[in-house]
Amino acid sequence: MAAIARSSPTPGSSRPRCSRGVPRVSEEDATTLNTVTFAESDGRTTLTILVEATSRVARDAIVASGMESGLQDAMDLLEEVARSLG
Repeated sequence: MAAIARSSPTPGSSRPRCSRGVPRVSEEDATTLNTVTFAESDGRTTLTILVEATSRVARDAIVASGMESGLQDAMDLLEEVARSLG
């Protein structure tokens, strides 16, 4: 099963400030296509998240912003909760 969501900046929000060397991207380039897939095998579920940026600049801005490591932290916490339930 896959869930697909398109993410883009909130209308009317102020433009993000360029900080820590994070490159600026236009609102159009800031749009991503996020695909989340849950796959079950032998009683275990694997969660796969694919974030597709519209350009290399947008991808680099996402990585430089720390969002990738923040998402990994959230996934680690989710795994801890899942383990505690099973």
